[in-house]
Amino acid sequence: MSNAEELLNTLSDEAVAEAGEPHIVVDRDRIIYVPDELKKIAVQHDHRIRTVTFDVPKMWDDVDISGMQIFVNHKNGNSEGTDRISEVVVDGDIFHFDWTITKDVTGTAGNIEFSICAKQVDAEGNEE
Repeated sequence: MSNAEELLNTLSDEAVAEAGEPHIVVDRDRIIYVPDELKKIAVQHDHRIRTVTFDVPKMWDDVDISGMQIFVNHKNGNSEGTDRISEVVVDGDIFHFDWTITKDVTGTAGNIEFSICAKQVDAEGNEE
């Protein structure tokens, strides 16, 4: 058994739950704060190893974006793409969503750049 496995085996479910997971926070000035713990979220070719939670104000310029379709645009080295967020949870004045890092994001070594995009879509999924 490796040292990493021994360490994981010593953690109880309660200890992991109490530790919590840091969130990436978008403030009202549209500045994205990434905690130190999330600045190295993946290595090249990781696929669905890490899910990151975002906290975003639901109101931008008097527009409620929590009901819009949310996308995470990402760029890394020579690759870029867009991930559609399937679920948003509204909690008072903010909403939360999870972004799972995939091989599309980590396929090229380097820093990951990302932005959050909210789009109004109709029932058929067409952008308005």
